[in-house]
Amino acid sequence: MPNMTEHESYHIVKLLNAADSGGGKTGALASLVDAGLKIRVLDFDNGLSVLKGYVKDKSKLANVDFVSLKDDMNLLAGRVGIKKAYAFQQAMDALDGGEKGKALWGSDLGPVTTWGQDCVLVLDSLSMAGRASLNMVMQLNGAGHKQPEIQHYGTAMDNIEKLIAILTSPAVGCHVIINTHLTGIEGTPKLYPEALGSKLSPKIARYFDTMVTLSVTPGSQVRQFKTDKDGLFACKTSTKMAATYPIDTGLADIFKAVTGKTALV
Repeated sequence: MPNMTEHESYHIVKLLNAADSGGGKTGALASLVDAGLKIRVLDFDNGLSVLKGYVKDKSKLANVDFVSLKDDMNLLAGRVGIKKAYAFQQAMDALDGGEKGKALWGSDLGPVTTWGQDCVLVLDSLSMAGRASLNMVMQLNGAGHKQPEIQHYGTAMDNIEKLIAILTSPAVGCHVIINTHLTGIEGTPKLYPEALGSKLSPKIARYFDTMVTLSVTPGSQVRQFKTDKDGLFACKTSTKMAATYPIDTGLADIFKAVTGKTALV
């Protein structure tokens, strides 16, 4: 039977990064690129272009692979609706590998379960992945131009929770970063990771050993990663860390703290 030193949390980072829109979540990945890690992004937010401006060693941008994921919308009888919802399914195909995955990534990266500790899967963002899941469910039920109903939300939230469970399980041996926004829930004073609806958000924390925020420190214009507590949002870490890290090196610093490595590759 393995002992605690062999637990995956000693070697692999499974991190939830919560911040407001435009808070620097994507640009902060630059420190991991410069550290030499292979970054593979499921880009639901269509905001990856900002990353290239922050990477110091431009030659390492070749280690960043991405799949752009966006549903087609249209107008029908004056109502905006879903023309074709394929973003969520494409994300699943990209993770599964095979011919569909190869076509999406532009090369054969194999299934996510074969990626090693030199790779970081980034889901950007959980908020938009939830919307993509809902779009897919509504289209499959012929409700692409209607208002979502309770059963649509239920199925879509189940899709998202299962995805999180897979990515944070030992079956996925690469590092994982899930970016998300923050949301409030009526009747509670806390902030939670935004997923889809109000029932799933409070469950998200149970899947992660490390949850941080990226926000502006009060009284300054400096954005920092916070690992202890950020206002109404409760952070947590899998090991002892500094309370804050600078945005330009923060993710690499957090990875080093979790893995105990001074060099990430």
